[in-house]
Amino acid sequence: MALIKCKECKKEISDKAPACPHCGYEKKDFAQSLDEAGKSMMGCGCGLTLFITIPILIVLMGGC
Repeated sequence: MALIKCKECKKEISDKAPACPHCGYEKKDFAQSLDEAGKSMMGCGCGLTLFITIPILIVLMGGC
């Protein structure tokens, strides 16, 4: 069991609870918003990392 913060009241709740016992916020809404946030963050991370890493590797290898 892990503790997560409720999106609505910011209190810690179990990740297994279907809703926040403090304010009643349904966890499925919370989980869905977390999933959407994760997808939006993943979209730029990999491309940006490759965009920066490849030129650095080329310079370190001597500009093949």
